[in-house]
Amino acid sequence: MLITVIGGGAAGLMAATVAAWNGAKVRIIERKGKLAKKLLASSNGRGNFSNLDMNETHYYSNNLPFVKKVLDIFGVVQTLSVFEELGIMIKEKDSKLFPYTEKSKDIVTNFIYELEKHNVEVVLNFQVF
Repeated sequence: MLITVIGGGAAGLMAATVAAWNGAKVRIIERKGKLAKKLLASSNGRGNFSNLDMNETHYYSNNLPFVKKVLDIFGVVQTLSVFEELGIMIKEKDSKLFPYTEKSKDIVTNFIYELEKHNVEVVLNFQVF
């Protein structure tokens, strides 16, 4: 099965990685020339990737019940499980979650390593219409 992930941001890296772990052939299509650009800049490069109080009220949406449903399926516990599987140690500050090193680059490096290990195709500078 081929899965194409549109967007190489944090969510795209997570989706592609989990799909690859589950045996799918995966392709990421990213509009820009670099993966995880916003993640690399988050918290001035410290890599705040989530928080312990993750719930639907923290999202802007016209369909909060859908957001709640998604977070019930894949919330903070599942996110932390993926980070543990990637070998990324976590630290918490004021309920915000960071890599232990407080370097967002370390998160991206681990994801890219995992994508390469599973032969995930990455297409950069391509916009899907």
